Amino acid sequence: MRAPAPAVPSIGPMTKVSPSAPHATLGTPPVVPAASEPHPSESSVAIPISEFRGLCHTLQTLTATQSILTQQMAAIHAHQDQLIATQL
Repeated sequence: MRAPAPAVPSIGPMTKVSPSAPHATLGTPPVVPAASEPHPSESSVAIPISEFRGLCHTLQTLTATQSILTQQMAAIHAHQDQLIATQL
């Protein structure tokens, strides 16, 4: 079951984000000047800065959770290997 997404107000300055934009330091949204146009093969979307920051926070949380799960899976795998070795 998925937790509901946090409610983020949709008001405030808009930031253009290109899907293939390089990863910026979290907390510092990439800002594309209004005069620049995306490459024809790329699309862009404008979202409120508050929503962008919320997405950055969600990404940080998911990254931390993935790291913890990876460590736990490695520990479980090592324990399984020990159990198998003692049964042989």
